[in-house]
Amino acid sequence: MGTLLWGILTLVALPGRPYHGPPTRNNFRPQYWANGFRFYLLSMAIAGPLIWHCSVLHLYYKTTTLTGILALFGLLFCTLMYFKGSEPVVELYFEIIISFFTLNQASFCPTPASTTCTATPSLTSTGALSCTRTSAATSA
Repeated sequence: MGTLLWGILTLVALPGRPYHGPPTRNNFRPQYWANGFRFYLLSMAIAGPLIWHCSVLHLYYKTTTLTGILALFGLLFCTLMYFKGSEPVVELYFEIIISFFTLNQASFCPTPASTTCTATPSLTSTGALSCTRTSAATSA
């Protein structure tokens, strides 16, 4: 909340020369303000005395741990984005995993309890998983 208030305050208190960005596909040109250097100077004027009077040495000692955590998070995030970008592959793996755990169960193949459901997974030409379900009624 403090960061949001800081951003709003600096937009109001530090006006700059307005300029327009590149047009979008709908010919909308966003308006920006050239106040970045003023914002930097104000931020350093406030942060400088705070850093000078407060000890931040404990943050320095945690830099290695923070770097490792951020590198691992970045690797996991990029892997997730890679698979999200190739959705047919992700859907295929997701359906294979789901079918593995739910094959021949009533929740996977909604049939009456007195029938046996068998699903045969196969790949289509598009790479999607398709299931051929056969039901055989069991006699009691």
